[in-house]
Amino acid sequence: MFGGCFNYSRKRKLRETTNQIVEINLFDKTQQIIKTVGMAVGVRKNHTAATFKNSMVIFGGTSESGMLYQDMLSYNFDTQEMIKVQLIGGVAPEFFY
Repeated sequence: MFGGCFNYSRKRKLRETTNQIVEINLFDKTQQIIKTVGMAVGVRKNHTAATFKNSMVIFGGTSESGMLYQDMLSYNFDTQEMIKVQLIGGVAPEFFY
């Protein structure tokens, strides 16, 4: 699971948003925060994420302040690396590991 909202901060008057990747194991009912390497990604919510083979692709979303993201990211489960996917002529190059 990547990003999303959690607690409402009364002090900041907004729902806090994260950029964490959380691995949830449904068999033993555990969860752990995954450390990533590569680029730092801003906190986001309302994005789209899908997995394919050993990658998770993330597109768009908004920041806590409402800034709109229109980028595409790829996270590799094996290397734990997050990269930004460069779109060339509106088409993504082969970025699945």
